[in-house]
Amino acid sequence: GLSEQLIEQGEQLFLPIVGDRDTPTLARLQRFFDETGRWKTAQKAYMLALLRVWYADDNAIVRQKTKLSVVRHFAPLLTQLVTQGHDEGVLIA
Repeated sequence: GLSEQLIEQGEQLFLPIVGDRDTPTLARLQRFFDETGRWKTAQKAYMLALLRVWYADDNAIVRQKTKLSVVRHFAPLLTQLVTQGHDEGVLIA
């Protein structure tokens, strides 16, 4: 569905950032968040159209499944960056 397509687009955008070991981790982390904002802005028309349907009570299950899918796909990427930053000593837990 459309949610899966958006997630795939996001992964294609974020995977190169996470995998770019030639760029310092803090710069990659900033780029990750910058790209997240740009990506959301680029999807604004879709997101606004979706919101009316998204928060209807009848769509609670779809909403929950989509949230879980987003977390399952993007949390590991962010975790990888934070772990790398911690290992390098530039991020302190």
